[in-house]
Amino acid sequence: MSRPRKPEEERKTNFLRIRLEEDQREVLDTVASLLGEDTSTWARRVLLDTAAEILSKDPEHFDINGVDFVRMLK
Repeated sequence: MSRPRKPEEERKTNFLRIRLEEDQREVLDTVASLLGEDTSTWARRVLLDTAAEILSKDPEHFDINGVDFVRMLK
């Protein structure tokens, strides 16, 4: 039996594809697994946490077209 579908507002429909060497992918898969997460969930969390850290150091520098990226990442 499959799990129930998420409500539409909770679905993630945008993809980020990056090219990796096989051993790089293995490292990411291993770390995510050690933390009890699937690779996509772990990578998304790490990327967004890193982006938030960078933006929070100098939020005015990252004000592009009036978009508040710091708020978006909270």
